[in-house]
Amino acid sequence: MCIIFLLLFIPSVAAVDHLYDENPGSILINSRDWRDVYSGLLFAELIGREPLFLVSQEDALLKTELIPKTDGGVMILETPGRYYAGLEGLVGSKGHDATTVSAPTLNLELAENLEVDGFVVVGDAYGYNAISVTPYAVLNERFVLFANRDNIDDVVDLLDENGGSVMIYGVVDNEVRDELAKFNPDVIDEGSRLENNHEIVRRFIVETEMDQAWIVSGKELVKPIFSPTSPVMFIGNTNVPPQVDTFLAENNIKALVLIGNELAPMVSQFKSRYENAYETDLIVTVLIGRSPRTLGMEGDRLEAIDTFRVPIPELDIEVSDVVYNQITQTLEVTYKNTLPAPLYFRSTITVGVETEGDEESVFLSGGRSRTLSYPMNIGDPETAGKISIIYGEDRETLDSLYSIDLDSINFIDIVDSSELAIHSVVYDRLNHAIYIMIENTGEVSLFADLELDISIDGQQQTLFGPEVFHIMEGESREVLIRQRLTGLDLQDNEEVTARAYYSQREIALSKIVEETLPLGRMIPATAYAFGAVGLILLILIIWFFFRKKRQR
Repeated sequence: MCIIFLLLFIPSVAAVDHLYDENPGSILINSRDWRDVYSGLLFAELIGREPLFLVSQEDALLKTELIPKTDGGVMILETPGRYYAGLEGLVGSKGHDATTVSAPTLNLELAENLEVDGFVVVGDAYGYNAISVTPYAVLNERFVLFANRDNIDDVVDLLDENGGSVMIYGVVDNEVRDELAKFNPDVIDEGSRLENNHEIVRRFIVETEMDQAWIVSGKELVKPIFSPTSPVMFIGNTNVPPQVDTFLAENNIKALVLIGNELAPMVSQFKSRYENAYETDLIVTVLIGRSPRTLGMEGDRLEAIDTFRVPIPELDIEVSDVVYNQITQTLEVTYKNTLPAPLYFRSTITVGVETEGDEESVFLSGGRSRTLSYPMNIGDPETAGKISIIYGEDRETLDSLYSIDLDSINFIDIVDSSELAIHSVVYDRLNHAIYIMIENTGEVSLFADLELDISIDGQQQTLFGPEVFHIMEGESREVLIRQRLTGLDLQDNEEVTARAYYSQREIALSKIVEETLPLGRMIPATAYAFGAVGLILLILIIWFFFRKKRQR
């Protein structure tokens, strides 16, 4: 189970000619925004120049010392949100000819000054989409554009002027997808971050017959990924999803290069798992650093690779309560999402010699708790156990791991006689809201929390009710979920699945009812009233017109 460690040395490959009058020998990026740093690194790779980027104000002093003495001088790329003011003067004091390109954002500015074969459009909420497509974009001489509902008009103008092929990768705003439709884009949106990544890697392999891939966490920008020598694969944060094993085997990938040693222990375990399952060797190389760049540093000392943090979804889950109900003979586990972002999870629970768990991924919205029941036969409260949870941002990308040991389990004796029924799901076209009609069909009051599985913009999503609510015995209630649906959305959702978690106890909504129902359409009575008033006014206008005409 050998893991090889190496230093960083990757040559830059010139891809296209740039249109600036200057011919820089080096590129120096001076911005605090990851999108600008990414755009500058990609720009430098496409024009075949060596890039450096600042990570702090103090870093400017080191980076200016590292600029090689080459012909063409230094092009400084900077934005108002820069690290160092007066960088051009500092570079000039080191004996370099320097030119500064300054713009509010560098992405579109640099794209306008490149001759490329096409563009890849990604959203800018999270950095992993841009990281995933980088080697493929460089390989095919394409520039990556960050598009959102605020800048889509500028993006469309650039595409109209420059031409070339257009790819949309990952989730983008609805407005972006709609505006880019006229370019007949190639769309990669397989429903999850992991599946999207596998699709772009698959395309890279088809074009290059490469059997090696970079593996990264997707949290940081690093220069090696801007080389078209290998595709970038996501391996997970604290857990390697089983889809990764299958993908490597199906695509004959024989070597992985891990950038940074943060994930090395996890990758080592994965290597053993993969080799045992497929009875084949997997070469794993860890890129841990580079030779020292500070003057006076000698010997075997290494220096960390330059990295720049990108935004990623912050996810966290914990087990807040575990009890065993002797009446129902079920272990009730309460999971809590401690952060605002929604997540999906799946758990495996072992108590004594029994093991139970979730067959499907469970949705848990931000800041909410969910209690699930697992049938078990536990006779002793002192029986030890363990709960292992894999979780992630979508159903397929469960790449984080949380575990907790159970030294003992609290026993309870509670009979929950609550009963809940879901009768209908209706969309209100006027108010852009979904109403779910439920009824407490039992003889006790209960607490409930609602979810709705629905397709929006062609993607399966889970919506949730605004709060956990209390409903008395025999009472019916309409629960409102605010959500705008387009005509295409309505066509895609002839049926939807509504789900309620409920119980007599607000702290443990352990019972579940789920119904797949037709999505009804509703135009409120107020709309009919306005329509009737409008019709009456129209009749009066026509009557008045003909009456005036007869009088003449």
